[in-house]
Amino acid sequence: MKLKGPEGELLQELDLDIKAGERIAIQARRADGGGALLQLLCGQLPLRSGAMRYNGSNLTRPGHSHHLHKYRRGVELLRRGRELLDGTHLLGNGLYALEFAPRSLQLKAPDAVRVGEILGLAGFDDVYRPVSSLSAAERIRAGWARVVLRQPNVALCIGSLWALGGEDCAHIHALWKQLPEHAAAVLVSDEPAPTALKLDRRLRLDHGVLV
Repeated sequence: MKLKGPEGELLQELDLDIKAGERIAIQARRADGGGALLQLLCGQLPLRSGAMRYNGSNLTRPGHSHHLHKYRRGVELLRRGRELLDGTHLLGNGLYALEFAPRSLQLKAPDAVRVGEILGLAGFDDVYRPVSSLSAAERIRAGWARVVLRQPNVALCIGSLWALGGEDCAHIHALWKQLPEHAAAVLVSDEPAPTALKLDRRLRLDHGVLV
């Protein structure tokens, strides 16, 4: 993935190249363009100038919307567990995520056992526990498990999620390691990423410029 070019008043002089399998943390406050950067990486915010490329395809070129659509299908964003379905249990939520994932992104043998293993890694002994009964921290852990189950090409995380303490944070770290090797993982946070998190690069967005 490559982002290059200025983006209005918030983001300027963008030049970001993310390779498959890279794990990157970007320290960025919302006032410095952190939210806009996250929207760009999701493919939801059009560039005013410059270009965004993925696997050699220009996602911002007029008439190439199918490339952008394909890219979006491979992106998973952890949003504090808000993507979970309250009307079902943990296992059903995981299976639902797989059912509607693009076939190329699904696990080779998606079944209840594998889903249960991932959810178990997230710290849930009872995979039939109702989603509506989860605490805020547990929803975050279940949300990360769902991201891992989807086997995305690009995994994005909002950094405030790392403010979890103790056992919750340990489960999130374990799930971070379970992302597929080919996936590019980007953590956008207003605070420095935890030192215990294994990363390839740590960047900072300063007044709209990556340093």
